[in-house]
Amino acid sequence: MPQFILGNSFKKSADKYAIVRNGLWFFEAAIFRLLFTILSILPPESASRLGQKVAMKIGPRLKKNKTFRRNIERAFPDITPAEQASILRSIWANVGAILGEFPHLRSICYDENNPRLTIVAAEEVRALQKTGRPLIIACAHLSNWEVIGAALSRLGIPCAVPYTPIGNPWLNRMISRYREALGVRLFARQDSMRPMMQHIAAGNSLAFVMDQRVDNGQPVDFFGMPKMTTVVPAKLALRYDTCVIPVRVLRLGTARYQVNFYPPALPDNPDVSEADKTLQITANINRHFEQWVREQPGEWFPSKRRWDKI
Repeated sequence: MPQFILGNSFKKSADKYAIVRNGLWFFEAAIFRLLFTILSILPPESASRLGQKVAMKIGPRLKKNKTFRRNIERAFPDITPAEQASILRSIWANVGAILGEFPHLRSICYDENNPRLTIVAAEEVRALQKTGRPLIIACAHLSNWEVIGAALSRLGIPCAVPYTPIGNPWLNRMISRYREALGVRLFARQDSMRPMMQHIAAGNSLAFVMDQRVDNGQPVDFFGMPKMTTVVPAKLALRYDTCVIPVRVLRLGTARYQVNFYPPALPDNPDVSEADKTLQITANINRHFEQWVREQPGEWFPSKRRWDKI
């Protein structure tokens, strides 16, 4: 954000001098605090529409647009330039809606007088929930994935989420407060393995947003190409004798969502080794993600490269 407003000339100085870096972080946090304050005054629907308009105006000028386009080119190599442009516009509209709705997440998810969040859970998930076993939740950067935490909370499933902290510590604290208000616990990803294992061993569930490329993952097909994919969810499910549940968010309208909990992602062959089961479960999850992206490419948030050499 500071680079967009002030230009790239500050980047080298920020990398070199802590005082410049801290100043830019403070400036960035102040912009977002002002933005969220303005958005919070508006009704959720108005804030969502305003966010869409702003993002569709500014987004295509940002460097991130190139990453969006390259991922869409790899995932959909046969579409026309017009179709690609339409998808990119929809992606930025969705990004803006997420931003506009952020200060309203709690009311979107918990307002009983104006319900905006619908939950649909497969019978297998309901049955597993009654056993009291922890679940591993697998979701993608689709629609507004943040509302999954509230859906889990409303189902009575205590859950924690490993996440990558934002580089700006002030902005990170601000965003984390909004997320924690949805009823989930956050684990900083770089130090998350031990607390995650303690959390699930105590009978609590874990959720992973796992459609991004992970350098230390395993190559698993995604859109017919190997993508380095985390296998941690599948490993934890096998280790603690539980299931990986794919979860999808659909945007039903302005500031309105449906969260779908699907039947467990199982290995294709239960008689293979644990390593093979891990890969088969992960491949099953990726197939779900691919299908969802194909159905609603404009609700995908491909903010980082998904495959090598793009």
